[in-house]
Amino acid sequence: MNRVAPSVCKMVVVDAQILRGTPVALLELLPLRGLRLHVSMIAFEEFWAQAAKERDGSLFIKRITRLAPLVDSKEPVKTTGGDLVRRIGGMTRGALSSTAPSAKAGLLQMWERIVSGRVPPEVIVESGSKVEAGAATRDAEFLATLERSRNLPSRTLLDDLPEAERTRLLSHTFSELLKPLISIQGGIQERFHAYFRYVGLLAARTAPGVPLKPKAENDAEDMQLLMHLGEGAFLATEDRDLIFKVDSSDTFQAPWVRTVAELASIELPVGIPWGKSARRAAERHVVRTRSQLKELDVEVRAQVDARASH
Repeated sequence: MNRVAPSVCKMVVVDAQILRGTPVALLELLPLRGLRLHVSMIAFEEFWAQAAKERDGSLFIKRITRLAPLVDSKEPVKTTGGDLVRRIGGMTRGALSSTAPSAKAGLLQMWERIVSGRVPPEVIVESGSKVEAGAATRDAEFLATLERSRNLPSRTLLDDLPEAERTRLLSHTFSELLKPLISIQGGIQERFHAYFRYVGLLAARTAPGVPLKPKAENDAEDMQLLMHLGEGAFLATEDRDLIFKVDSSDTFQAPWVRTVAELASIELPVGIPWGKSARRAAERHVVRTRSQLKELDVEVRAQVDARASH
């Protein structure tokens, strides 16, 4: 019996930078490659809160409406955190258990109302403050997660080790702390490998007791974005710092964190971002540089412009 070759993941979850500003013509290349676009809840709520701060919901509505034809209609917005774990068949217990309803239904309803033209700009502004408050609470919870990893009892014993080894040990130790609280097919260390490695890297780069940097809120959002890999998706991001940290963390899920230009043009890894397929892809993965990513982005955008001019 012939074995079917593993295919490329079709699911792509986009971050806030892409949601806000990546040209539609560039994003249109991804469905042409058979990729299915979704918006991360983190990106959707960040963009929403920004519109409320600027007291103008019209640009938010216009952008969502323009992107809607490219985004999966059944599940346009992907949730994160404990909701993601439970949504893909896992279980959360103890401090991570939740009796609150899934955010998925509310996000889907808002997306559909925006696309259908049933949301006035002032509603976006009025509701954005509540969205921002909820996001701030969620970010604080993730920052507390980071603090736990920085202040593990064994942390000070690792200071003399190379960064890569500190990252590996801290991420493993922290994932062991969460094992009693989360169960999922394949194991949390496999499914959320990039998430734990990212936390481990941040912990390894910040000494215990040192205050978190101002960028910590962005780190909390990035941690949550990386959870999408655990549902078998690419994470599309234009955040170069996130990409470089993912590469530095030595996670086998790094080949699934890509820029739009990469997703539109390069040979993508096959299989799912965990298990044997992920490790095979990681062996072939080349750590990226800022200049390489910029050159590829310029090249792909030039191809889009040339196509549009004909």
